[in-house]
Amino acid sequence: MHIYGRNIIQEALKTNIRLHRIYYLSSRRTNQDFKKLLNTLASRNIPMEPTSEGSLNRITHNAKHQGIVADIGDFPYTTLDELLDTNKRPYFFILLDRIQDPRNLGAIIRTAVGVGSTGIIKSVRDSVDITSTVVKASAGLVFRMPVVRCDNLKICINILRERGVWIYGTDKTGKVLWDVDMSEDLALIFGNEGNGIKKSILKRCDEIIKIPMESDADSLNVSNAVAVISYELFRQRRVKNG
Repeated sequence: MHIYGRNIIQEALKTNIRLHRIYYLSSRRTNQDFKKLLNTLASRNIPMEPTSEGSLNRITHNAKHQGIVADIGDFPYTTLDELLDTNKRPYFFILLDRIQDPRNLGAIIRTAVGVGSTGIIKSVRDSVDITSTVVKASAGLVFRMPVVRCDNLKICINILRERGVWIYGTDKTGKVLWDVDMSEDLALIFGNEGNGIKKSILKRCDEIIKIPMESDADSLNVSNAVAVISYELFRQRRVKNG
């Protein structure tokens, strides 16, 4: 997997993501910020290879790479056990059921970092994985957020419930979000861009919540919905903790 852009590569460096190789435009070395980044990469003994604009365009499928690309191998997913072992409490998990748009996933990750989510648990089937586009949409913040690939969300939900985590689904039939106490250990489930949460998953929720809408608009984009509900949770916990 390749990541690109100066800020994203700098973010990877901050979080100690392993960079297998760097490809860069030697013509950019006269830029002081670019030169400083190359020197930092070289000081960490990361293999570096000067290359052409055309080569970088091919690697990134003509994305805006800013003259530098890094090969990071496979994305470093975490496990549910590792997430549950965190000392950061109360838990706040974001569960994603069949999110398919990489830009939505990237935006969700960006929000998750902003509100201090414990981690993201995403379904494997019919879902986008972490790709270069997701990394770009998250502004590189995906490297700060643990992400779990879950083969069966029902099993993951059962494991969370056994650990005392309250499961909230999101659906227009639910209770208004600010009438719900979200200060304790919990997981929020968000569904597919077109179809929402599977009914079989919704039935496993302890409670269903919704974002109130002034008009007859059906719903928000899923990444916007994650932001609205997550920041209400963030507000409640800040108020409770002073």
